[in-house]
Amino acid sequence: MSDFPGPPDDPSDAEAVFTESKTFKECFRAFDRGDDETAVLKLKELAGSGYAKAQHHLAFMYREGWETEQNDELAFYWYKRAAEQGHVKAQVVLGDLYENGKGVARNFENAAHWYGKAEEEGEPYAAASLARMYWSGRGVTQDHKEAVRLMRMAADLGVPDAQVDLGNAYVQGLGVGKDIEEALWYYREAAELGHQNAQFALGTLYLLGKDVEKDISSAIDWYYGAAEQGHLDALGTLGRLYFEGKDVERDIPKTHILFLTARMLGSEGADLFVEELEKELPKCVVRENRLLVYHWLNRNFQLLVPGEAGLWGTQEFILWGRANVKI
Repeated sequence: MSDFPGPPDDPSDAEAVFTESKTFKECFRAFDRGDDETAVLKLKELAGSGYAKAQHHLAFMYREGWETEQNDELAFYWYKRAAEQGHVKAQVVLGDLYENGKGVARNFENAAHWYGKAEEEGEPYAAASLARMYWSGRGVTQDHKEAVRLMRMAADLGVPDAQVDLGNAYVQGLGVGKDIEEALWYYREAAELGHQNAQFALGTLYLLGKDVEKDISSAIDWYYGAAEQGHLDALGTLGRLYFEGKDVERDIPKTHILFLTARMLGSEGADLFVEELEKELPKCVVRENRLLVYHWLNRNFQLLVPGEAGLWGTQEFILWGRANVKI
C-alpha cells in the first residue's frame, strides 16, 4: 500500500502531493548533512499539513527520542493522525500503543480495531497481533479458529512470533487439530531465525520426548540457543539438568554459571541455587565463574538487559562487578 494519504481528486491535489514528497526528501538530505534543526522543522511542518508519511516518521521520532525529546503522548498523537489517513504501518503501531497503554489509556477494543484495519491490507505483523487478541479474547470475542487463521497468514509470511504461536496451537490442539510435526516445523522456522521462545519450545519437546523422539543432544543445543539470548527458563532448565545429572553428566561449576547468569538477568528463583552452590564450590572456582559471567554479560549487556526490562540497571551492574570480581 502507498504511503500517501490517497489518490488526489484533481490536478491541484496531485501537485500538492508531489510538493510534499519533494519536501519530505529534503528533510532527509538535511539530516544527512547534519542540519537536524532544519530537518525536524520541515518534518513538523509537513506533518502539520497532513502528509501521512511525515506524520508517521515524526511519531517514530517522538516514540524513540530520536533527534527530539522522547514523548509517548506526542508519538500517539501523530501515529493516530497518520493511521486515520490509511497509513498501514502507523495503524499497526497505534494498535500496539492502545494494547500496551503507551501515550494513551490502554484499550483492547481500539487495539483490535487498528490491528484489524492493517490486517485488511495484508500486513502480517498486524495479523499476528490480532491473532493473539482472538486467542485470549482481549478486545474481541475469543475465537481460537480465527486466531489460528490469522497466525497462519502471518507465519507463512515469515513473522517469527506468529510461527511460535501457531506451533503452540498445534501442540495444544486448540483452533486446529493437534499435530506435533506441524508444531515442530513452525517452531524450527522461528528458531532458525533466532527466536528464543521457539528455541526453548523445541528444547522442551526433545527433552520430554512425549510426542516426539527424545533427543537430549538437540534439546541441549536449542536450550543453549535461547539461554545465550538471556531466556531465563532456558538458563534454569539447563542449570537443573547439569545439577541433577540424569540426562547429562553432572557438572556443578556449569550449574553455578547458568544460575548465576539467570540471577544477574533478574531471576529471583536463582538466588537460592547460587547461594547453596557457592557454599559447595571452592572459592577460586566461584571467583572464576563470577569473572566469566561478568565479562560475558558485559559484552552482551545491551542485548540482554535493555534498560527498564532488566532487574539490573547499568550502575547496579558495575557495582556488582566491582564488589564480586577483582578485575
